[in-house]
Amino acid sequence: MKIVALIICLVTFFSCNSVKSSNQSEAKVDIDKWKRATINIECATDSISLARLNNLIRQRDSGKISEEEFIGKTKTKDIRRQGTALFIKYKDHNFLVTARHVLYDTLEAKRYIEAYKNIFIEEKLKMSEPEKDHMNKQAQNTIYPIIFRVENLHEYLFEKDTSIASRKYLRYLGGGWPCYTFSEPKFDIAVISLDRRMTTGFLRDLESNGYQPIVIDSIWNKSIKEGDDLVCIGYPITSRIYRLKGNLDWSASTVSLPTFSFGKIAMTDSRLPFFWGDVSTYPGDSGGPVIRQDTLVGIMSGQATFESQRIPFAYIIKINYLKDLLEKQIELYNEEQILIKSVNVK
Repeated sequence: MKIVALIICLVTFFSCNSVKSSNQSEAKVDIDKWKRATINIECATDSISLARLNNLIRQRDSGKISEEEFIGKTKTKDIRRQGTALFIKYKDHNFLVTARHVLYDTLEAKRYIEAYKNIFIEEKLKMSEPEKDHMNKQAQNTIYPIIFRVENLHEYLFEKDTSIASRKYLRYLGGGWPCYTFSEPKFDIAVISLDRRMTTGFLRDLESNGYQPIVIDSIWNKSIKEGDDLVCIGYPITSRIYRLKGNLDWSASTVSLPTFSFGKIAMTDSRLPFFWGDVSTYPGDSGGPVIRQDTLVGIMSGQATFESQRIPFAYIIKINYLKDLLEKQIELYNEEQILIKSVNVK
């Protein structure tokens, strides 16, 4: 009996210490800090092309179609995609980090390729290989023309200023020195600079609404292994607690709250740019931070699938693939500042 009692005591001791160790590991993640840095974004574009829109404007102005017909055929910002972004500070610069596929405008990329090819067809010219490469490269870097920040529940209930001017968003980030940088598609990471002339309004909006960046002093290949605890935060479909109605040309379509999931690293290898996490992930989580012991170790990319069947493993991009994208935006920021100073001097 004493032996049985001893075995029970030992099992209880190790079980309690295992739970305690696990809880201590989870307790190291400052949940509130990450909530203040994680943002729900909604990208928008028009289902109607610019060429089609201009044609309808001419028809309306010439009286061929009525104003009602024109409005019915010219829906704008009617294609929407939501995702998650992380607000970070790196080398005293502010950025949004998300998954590349959240920002990539596939419809506009297709239109760009068609328009580019039509130029050669109309001129009866053959496209050279360098020209094809240029076309494909430009198409692969196509970003949504407008990116809204989705309001959280507190803002929606208590915000007093509901005018269009108060609804901050990002627009036309590709002009001049682009305010964003995409990774290669396989690495699925994108960054947006928030310190540039076109994006500082969005930054002020974040700060005024209590968002605070995660400060990242350095980025390297974190030491991770199978079995490590993970915490993920994002805005899946279930986080959208209210759908807005009416004219949404200048606002996101929903109100949301962040959602957390907890799990472990299921598979990793130092030679791979990604790892698998045994955590829940759904549409909308893409771009969210993956955290180990209060440290950013990855960006959520998507869920595993096999023959169209969703498998409950998360595909996570390792964080060290972020560094070059941030450095590129810092370089573009410095170039823009030089130009601004030269113009001011003149």
